[in-house]
Amino acid sequence: MPAMPLIPAVEATLTTTPRVASRASMQARITRKVPVRTKGYAATTIDDVGAAAGATRATFYLHFTNKAELLGELVGAVEQEADDLNERLSEAVRVGDRRAISTWLDAAFDSWETVRYSAMAQEEAAAIEPEGRRARAESFDRGVGAIMRGLAAAGRGDETGRRVRAVLMYSQLRNVFHRWMRVGWDVDRQEMSPVMTNMWLAALQEQSGARTKPPRRTTARTADLTAGTPARRRRAPAPRPSRTTD
Repeated sequence: MPAMPLIPAVEATLTTTPRVASRASMQARITRKVPVRTKGYAATTIDDVGAAAGATRATFYLHFTNKAELLGELVGAVEQEADDLNERLSEAVRVGDRRAISTWLDAAFDSWETVRYSAMAQEEAAAIEPEGRRARAESFDRGVGAIMRGLAAAGRGDETGRRVRAVLMYSQLRNVFHRWMRVGWDVDRQEMSPVMTNMWLAALQEQSGARTKPPRRTTARTADLTAGTPARRRRAPAPRPSRTTD
């Protein structure tokens, strides 16, 4: 996976978190062309972030306890958009037709551009920060929960069945998203969208019960065995009397 830029994410966070009034003025000193943008979350230091913002380490610590807290606030800001998208996902699954699913998937693809830097930083942080792992797991659970609510509203399946479908559907979407973060649209989006729509529609359909074998033909012998009585044995022919000679 390529280096995951942190500075664009920091830029968004500093404009939305009002803990310190001067944070908004710090945002103006952050640019997207600083070298730290290519370092990724793990390699980016507090000094890098402070230098990008034109501030010292002491100034950074007036705003954040550590780098993980910075990531947490950034993810929290992005989740507001994700929550709205999840509400629309529940409704799309409840409706369950091609138009609803296709429209929602297109909206999800559009949102990826907005959250790309934040998601990339979160993915790298998940490998080294407990907060990052927890945030990633909670984000996945919210997506799965949105699908399950839609299935429940439509009366499709039981609780276990709904979760199975939701996990498979959302896992597919997340895997495509993670690949897109690394390589972009190496598969044409316009061709992929209807294919994924078909896959989701198939997952939403009620599945018929498992096929059962036709009943076995009952014979006198099998009836006797089933009833617990021994089957009648075929009688052997009586021996013929031997001929004697005078």
